[in-house]
Amino acid sequence: MPHAMTRNPRTLRRLGTVLVVLLLNAACSTEAEDLDRASLEAEVLAWRETRLASLMSPTGFLNLAGLFWLESETATFGSSPDNDLVFPGSADARIGRFRVTADGVVMEPGEGTVAGVDHHQARWALRCAPARL
Repeated sequence: MPHAMTRNPRTLRRLGTVLVVLLLNAACSTEAEDLDRASLEAEVLAWRETRLASLMSPTGFLNLAGLFWLESETATFGSSPDNDLVFPGSADARIGRFRVTADGVVMEPGEGTVAGVDHHQARWALRCAPARL
């Protein structure tokens, strides 16, 4: 003969609810939570420092000079108003040109233009390939 508790669905639901609450309570230990919280905070702070350093580096996003869309296969750039992409007045009049190719964008410095990173001159065209996802 089955036990009386198994016949009453309401009693079974109550018993199930109590069991779930007890399991959740056992899983939520404050001692372990304090340890995890401290390590998480340290990890987040370290990530923030690394991210800020990356953003502020010479090639970081915060040093971005501008956002220019390349609407044709070739675009000249510099501070001269007759360039396709006009840079701020502090830039050279004719820095070079961008070429859009099937492999990405190629930046070609103009004659006598010093282009590079950290005062290291580029001696050839620089190619920026599209990101691969």
